[in-house]
Amino acid sequence: MRKIKVCIVSPYSYPLFNPSHTKSHFGGWEVRASIIAKGLAKQGQLDISVIVWDHGQEHIEHWDGVTLYSWIGRPYPLAEPSPYMNSVPAANCAKVTDPVRLIFKIKSNSLKSRLKNIIPWRFWNVARIMKDGSQNISAAIYNGLREFYRGLRAAIGIAYRTSRSIYCVLFRSFGKIDEYIIPNINVAIYDEIDADVYIVPGNHDRAAEVAYFCRARGKKYIFLAGSDMDYSFNYRMHPEKIDVYGIPGFLMTYAIENASLHLVQSEHQAQLLKADYGHDSIIIRNPIDLKYQFPKAANSENILWVGSSDDRVRRPSLALELARCLPEYSFVMIITPAVLETYEKCHREARDLPNVTLIGRVPFDEVEKYFATAKLFINTSVFEGFPNTFLQAGKYGIPIVALKVDPGQMLTLHGCGATCNDHMDKLIEQVRLYMSNSEKYEQASGQCLTYVSTYHDKEKIVLEYERVIQSLLR
Repeated sequence: MRKIKVCIVSPYSYPLFNPSHTKSHFGGWEVRASIIAKGLAKQGQLDISVIVWDHGQEHIEHWDGVTLYSWIGRPYPLAEPSPYMNSVPAANCAKVTDPVRLIFKIKSNSLKSRLKNIIPWRFWNVARIMKDGSQNISAAIYNGLREFYRGLRAAIGIAYRTSRSIYCVLFRSFGKIDEYIIPNINVAIYDEIDADVYIVPGNHDRAAEVAYFCRARGKKYIFLAGSDMDYSFNYRMHPEKIDVYGIPGFLMTYAIENASLHLVQSEHQAQLLKADYGHDSIIIRNPIDLKYQFPKAANSENILWVGSSDDRVRRPSLALELARCLPEYSFVMIITPAVLETYEKCHREARDLPNVTLIGRVPFDEVEKYFATAKLFINTSVFEGFPNTFLQAGKYGIPIVALKVDPGQMLTLHGCGATCNDHMDKLIEQVRLYMSNSEKYEQASGQCLTYVSTYHDKEKIVLEYERVIQSLLR
């Protein structure tokens, strides 16, 4: 009997399969995807593949029972102007089937309407200038010709871009989601793998492309929720606007609306999806290996922060501010260089803080060494899904103090730490409390161990994924 073929689209995951590759960064999505892929492959019931970026490795490699396919990604844009501009309401995004209808459907930004708006306006300017008696005839002719030239040049530019878009739709594109053209090269890898089920962590343009591909090919697409922002209602309300990563809302709405199944990490994400988009979901929590990779250090006094150098989301600058306000405590910060400018700024600020040790990118199999030697873990993110760092801290019995987030109510309901409602003064107060009050600390530490073993054991989570995938195909 043929095994069900499952493809996980997680391009940044390669270092988590090949430890010798240390040049690329990865995040929580990739860690989660790699644990799921390796766990499912170990069970032996499914044929598991993962799409990763092309780093110069062989096109097909095998690691831990998982088949890795290298993907070159998007070498060039095929549409001008940007496919993110001039979008229409998300409700229209799903109605994209016939390329001929797409090309000849007259929109406000089509060649016909633009010519109508530009050319008569240019000739009107010519007539107005010629009629103006205050200018001599040579100046009027010069200005008139200049206006005519500008109008003609604009019309030629529009005609070129329109013809190029028509060419792309007819000969070089797989399809189109409103103004967003999906080139064949973007989806060829999915055809090569020919899986039964495609799983994409997070919500972005790649998720929308996979959703479109699965609809066209009759495949199943599983939306694997990452951050709570994956289900923001703003995507539906303002489809033309882009998020902090430059992705327009109508693409993310398309990915949500066209998923065969939504797998979320918490009750909160399930409520967001149901309330704002009317879809049901299945809750499967993030998995973690409960075995210690490093022995837990005794009597450690370090406060640990782990995240990327993205101040829009992770806010490492606030962790440095906390260290500045608490000179009596030692801080260890592991920052991956996602935003180079912020990364360099954090390094400069850390040099002036004797109580801060700032570390750059750390291989995944060595990260837990820093959790094993920490007393307290802090988080300063604007939003999260369910970060692996919370589970790594919980695994070692390290209480968590978060400035704003509380994934799955791990901190407030399950007693694993505290959240501070985005108030810096409260963050300072809670850090001092957990560092000085041994009774409160030990209580939270025990709750961390209980919570992680009860809800996030990798062995239990992988079986849940296997059952869900099999039932989806059944």
